[in-house]
Parts: sequence; C-alpha cells; structure tokens
Amino acid sequence: MDRNSLIGLALIASIFLVFSQYMFPTPPETPKTEVIKNPLTAKDSLKNNPKDTTALAQNDSAAISQEMTNAFGVFAPFAQGKEETTTLENDFLRLTLTNKGAKIQLAELKNYKTHEQKPLLLFNKDDLTFNYTYAAQNRTIKTDELYFKPIISQNATSDSVSIVYRIEFAQNQYIEHVYSLKKGDYMVRHQVNYSGVDKIIDTKTKPVLNWQITTPRQEQSIAEERQYSTVHYQYTDESESDLGINTAAKTLEDGNIKWISLKQKFFNIALIANDPQGFANVSVSAADFQDETNVKILGTQLALPLENANSQSIKMQFYMGPNQYKILKSYDLGLDKILPLGWGIFGWINKYLILPIFNLLDSFHWSYGIIILVLTLVIKTLLYPLQYRSYLSTAKMRVLKPELEEIKARYEKDPARMQSENLKLYQKAGVNPLGGCIPLLFQIPVLIAMFNFFPSCIELRQEPFLWATDLSSYDSIFDLPFKIPFYGDHVSLFTILMTATTLLLTYMNNQVQMTSSNDPNAQIIKSMGYIMPVIFMFVLNSYSSGLTYYYFLANIVTIGQQYLIRKTVDENKLHLKIQENKRKNEETPKKKGGFQRRLEDMMKQQQEQKKSK
Repeated sequence: MDRNSLIGLALIASIFLVFSQYMFPTPPETPKTEVIKNPLTAKDSLKNNPKDTTALAQNDSAAISQEMTNAFGVFAPFAQGKEETTTLENDFLRLTLTNKGAKIQLAELKNYKTHEQKPLLLFNKDDLTFNYTYAAQNRTIKTDELYFKPIISQNATSDSVSIVYRIEFAQNQYIEHVYSLKKGDYMVRHQVNYSGVDKIIDTKTKPVLNWQITTPRQEQSIAEERQYSTVHYQYTDESESDLGINTAAKTLEDGNIKWISLKQKFFNIALIANDPQGFANVSVSAADFQDETNVKILGTQLALPLENANSQSIKMQFYMGPNQYKILKSYDLGLDKILPLGWGIFGWINKYLILPIFNLLDSFHWSYGIIILVLTLVIKTLLYPLQYRSYLSTAKMRVLKPELEEIKARYEKDPARMQSENLKLYQKAGVNPLGGCIPLLFQIPVLIAMFNFFPSCIELRQEPFLWATDLSSYDSIFDLPFKIPFYGDHVSLFTILMTATTLLLTYMNNQVQMTSSNDPNAQIIKSMGYIMPVIFMFVLNSYSSGLTYYYFLANIVTIGQQYLIRKTVDENKLHLKIQENKRKNEETPKKKGGFQRRLEDMMKQQQEQKKSK
C-alpha cells in the first residue's frame, strides 16, 4: 500500500469518527438516585449538591427550543431536566418521590407483605397518575411534565423530615410542593404553596388534581379484593358515602369533600383536605381489570380551592396505611367509616361488642385461632339466656301438644274457632307460642355482624391456624383442576365442617319441634332447614376461613348448650307447672293483654262474617 493510499484511509477514518460523534453521541449517564437510608436522622440536602445540574439546565434559556416555548410558555424552562428520586421513610412507610412532577411515585408499607411474600406496594410509578393541571397563559399545564428543584430539610424537634420541590420563575415567584413525614405515622403531610404567580395561573379556571391508581394484587383471592375495592368519600358535614362496587363513575357537584379514599380490601390511600371548604366538583371512578395481577383502577379529579395565586397555601394530607379500625379511628377524621362493619345494628354490634372483646383478647398475643375460639365462647355465653328461653318455650309447647291436638280434632272444620281456643289455652297455661322464635331472632344480628367482621379484619391477614394459611382468606385442603359454578376451584375444610355441624344442629332441632308429619307446610320448612346449609356451603367456600371457623365453633358450642339444657329441663315438672298455671287462671282469670284482645276480636269478626255468608 503506497503513501497516497495510507493518507486516503486516514482521511476516511477521520471523517467517520467526526460523523459518528455528531450522529451517534455518547448516551448521557443514567441519573443517580438520591436515597436517604434514614431520613429521620439525615443531614444531607440537595440544595447545595454540586451534582445537581437540573436547575442549571432549567435556567439555560439557550437550550429551550421555540417548540418548547410554544407548548409551555413561561413553564418551558422547567419542561426539561434530569429525573431524580428521593426516599423518605419511617418505621411504617417507605416513600419514593421524584422531582419530575414533584410527586410520590412509590409507596411501600414496610410491615406488610403480599400473599406471595413480596414487598407490599400501595402503588408504583407504572400504576400511578398524579398531577396538578393549571390554566396558564391560554395553555393547559400539567405538573407531571415539569421538573422541580428538590430541597431536603430536617426538623429535629418534631422527628420529621420534609422535601420541598420548587419551580421558581423569579425571586419570590414560584410554585412549591412540600411533603413531610413524621416518625411512627402513616400520615404524609402535603402542601402546595403559591407565591407571586397570579399573573401566570388563571384562578378563574380552578386547578384540578388528577389522581388515579391501578391497584396491584395483594391477597390470595383477587375476586374478594375486587369486591372490597372502591372509592369512599366524606363531605365536610361528616356524611359519608362510597362509589359502590358496581358503579363506574360519579360526579359530585360542589360537594365540599373532606376526604377521598381509594380503598383496597385491607389498605387504602386517602387524601384529606385541611381547608374547611374541602374540595369541590369531585368526580370519582372505578373500573375492573380482567387479568390476575391488577385489581381495579380507582381515581378522582378534585378542583382545588385556589383563590389567590399571589400568596396562598393549600394544605392536605395523605393517609397511606392499613384498614385497621383502631388506627383509622385514632386520626378522628371519620376514616373508620370505610370499614364494612355493617349498617345499623350490625355495625353497632361490631363496634361496641365484637371489636372491644377481640382487641382485649388480642392484647394477650395468643394465636388468632385461639382468639376466635375464646371470642366464640364469650359470645355464646352472652347469648345463652336467649338459647335457654327458646328451648324452654319449645318444651312448654311440647307439653301442651296433646291438648292442642284435642282442640284441633274438635274444631278441625272451624279454623277460626280452633285458633281462638288455642289462644285461650296459651293464656291459661302462661305460654307464649312465639317464645321459641323471638330469642332466636335476637341472635341473628350477631351472626350477620360476624359475617361483616371477619372478612374485613386485617389482624387475621396472613395469620395461619391448623391447615389454614391465612384466616382472612379461604382455606383449601384440595385444589380442584376445574372450577365448579358458584363453588370455586378448591375445597374448604372449615366450610365443610360448618355445613356438617349445621345439618346436625338442624336435625337436633327438628327432633324437639312439635311439627306434625301430616302438615305439608311443616314438612317444607323442615326440608328447607337441610337445604339452606348446603346452599351456604357453596356461598361461603371462598370466604374468610376465620368466618367459617367461627360458625363451626358456634355450632359446636350450641350443640353442647342444647345438650346441657335438655339435661336441666324436666318436662314432667314443666307439665305440673303448666297445669298449676291453668288452675290458677281458671280461678282468677288474668287480664288480657292488648295484643291478645285484638287478636280475639279479629277472630270473632271472622266468625261473624262466616256466619253471615
């Protein structure tokens, strides 16, 4: 190769190197994440960090293109920069914040895990939409498209740490987002400060906070998670409501909303307004997913009460934590209302009876299987007088059965007269024909209250007992290779035990009832007593194993109580007592009660109408 060829190759190589430098520049370094391992003791600040080139890039007007200026106006210097993240954490929460959008992009509950024992994230950046939308100089500006300057500050006196994100147009002219986290708290303080931007932001068009989360799967049963996941909200007048599990969207015009909760089954993220005016023009939405990794899309849009962009602060708080009654109640914000403890009397039973007993037993740090056992014994002991009175009334009716059969044979062709004679016999004997039903009716609210309590009790979450791995979810002794309609793809042993003991209890009750084998209606009722437990076996197969375990224990205790009552109630003595009552009432008739008097008058009218025909 001659000299000219070497010179030519060198020139070609030089041209290639210059071309590659301009056409394929070296990619920028991946921005380093600024993480504070223990922010409650951290002293570092990004304020004077020499590595922070974001502010320089933002203020470099030469780097701002005309296209950027047209799109963002005076916000154009903040529409480009490097994304940096910062971690704030305490004993309960680990929050990752980003300067792009000045928002929390990841929230982890440190003391909880998913059903797969992975870190429990309430949301991460891929699941989150969070921005403030402003009307500014005939443009719509969204904060998640802007890069803020971060500043970390430490408040040693209150054991809290704060991070300030700011976009500054000039001296004393800025928008600032502040996040603060205290030690040992699930509440995150958030504040948006406006200074000297009244000529930039149009307050006639209220700023809107857009907030939407795709809730990730956290529990064993995703169907149950979807059932309990929805949007709750409370007005400033303390009235509370929810979107419901089947409602897609709702607009609350001039609602003055105090807080919005994007509620999952056992956890929630609630946004609370500090301003007594609250939020207005709120829309909430929820949508189901069809996959097995995401539960629901929960979201809201809130119009902020910004009146003076020259000097105003909008203060709010985020609750990011568990749906535990005593924790939610401690904040005194009404957040405990999101727990599905039941309405009316069912909710009262849970709040003022079941929860105090449960929390007392929980303080002994026993296994939750043992706690449910003791809770069952306490509840059934409290209900024992009703159980006794119900059995005693049924025993009295059995003692009267021969006389009732005699009245039936005598007045079989005259039902009205037969009912009248039956009432006279009941009055003389001092027996209430409804006495066996009324005490049982008082026990039904407790059964329904428990139906609400156990599936929503976060204390049972991932707590094992016997073969159940999680008392807040279903237990399975065998996973089916197919799905049975209305039953599921697994076999719950606690549900089977509950069903078996309910059938046994039904059989025992039928043995002491005074139903006639010739009465078709009585036979239908008897049959339903055996059909209903089987129906509930299908319904409860995928419910909380803590619930079916409780029902199973309650059946066992009830069977034992009935056996004890039968041993203590002597029907021969009962018969003598009834005969004594009859003799006394015949000698000195009792004054008839108003109900009995009206009933007899109604029967007389029926007899007279029958005669007139």
